[in-house]
Amino acid sequence: MKRYITLAVLALFAALQIAAQTLVLNNGTIVRFDKENPLKKITSQFSYPTLSDSVLFTTADNTAYQFKFQDLGQIYFSEQNPTLTNPNSYDNVLYGANLEIRAGQEFVLPIMMRNTEDIISFQLDLYLPKGLQVKLDEEGYLFTEKNADRLKRSFALESKVMNEDYTRFVCYSSKNDAVVGTEGEVFNVVLVADSALADGKYEISYKNIVMTKSDAKNYFSVDHVTSEVLVTSFMPGDVNGDGAINVSDVSAVVGMLLNPDVPAYNKAADVNSDGIINVSDVSAIVGMLLSDAQSHKLAAPAARAAMKTFSEVTSSVFIEPFQINPGEEKEILVNLNNPDLGVISFQFDLTLPEGLEIAYEEEDGEKY
Repeated sequence: MKRYITLAVLALFAALQIAAQTLVLNNGTIVRFDKENPLKKITSQFSYPTLSDSVLFTTADNTAYQFKFQDLGQIYFSEQNPTLTNPNSYDNVLYGANLEIRAGQEFVLPIMMRNTEDIISFQLDLYLPKGLQVKLDEEGYLFTEKNADRLKRSFALESKVMNEDYTRFVCYSSKNDAVVGTEGEVFNVVLVADSALADGKYEISYKNIVMTKSDAKNYFSVDHVTSEVLVTSFMPGDVNGDGAINVSDVSAVVGMLLNPDVPAYNKAADVNSDGIINVSDVSAIVGMLLSDAQSHKLAAPAARAAMKTFSEVTSSVFIEPFQINPGEEKEILVNLNNPDLGVISFQFDLTLPEGLEIAYEEEDGEKY
């Protein structure tokens, strides 16, 4: 991996009177000035060790600036270019998923990690836009959850609201275990969107990112990356407004068609956007449920249920234990247990162990 040098230029800029905050050089290098004080420092990218007694900056409009190293106040190394806020610009980074939410919704923000080397600890600061905040319990603790697929039991996740501006997350292993894998969610945090939050795009920032390598002496550092939250007042297909599209929404549309007392038009129910609610919209939602596309899913609601065994729930779809011999084809009954409520529809995902598969009949190239 290339190393980069960050140059901090102090009083030199007072004489140059450079007005631009960001200069894009003709070789693609980005030069960025400090937002609070443009004359205080500049950040640039150089491939080490191509250093000389002076550096010539030539901008895209052919304006040239030459700095001598003896005029520079400080030189230090950084693993990444700190001027880029797109997580895809980095090989080793923590970042948040892009989400679609509703105003007034509690939702889960997944925090992702991409890493090319073993990582034994990490931290980041979460900056939320106005209208979004972390959810706290009565004792002031955040609602967070580690991803057991990437973080072993030895990992501890600590979090604290530092001030009104940001929340800090620190995660480390008591055994210096490494994070499992190289891409994906490491933990999540529950956020709350204000009910008055207007529709539109909002930016979440992740700053002061540190990822410690396995030797505990070196680390990756990223200054600032961002993710996007899209706030929408409705989502096509989410007829009951619970933030998810499932068989309950199919039942809701059918109920609208059969009940004259229900308002004639519901924007979320008009999935095909033809201005009419009819059975075509039912078929459109069914198609969404049977597809692999993720575009119809809102951010995961915070009140998602944990996985439970059959004995822990009062209402469920289940299959009784059964025995089957090698090569045998067997019909298995799917049972519905609903003592506490009436059920008008249901859905479930069936995961089979290796060696078992569903027997299909084919008709016109389709499997049934």
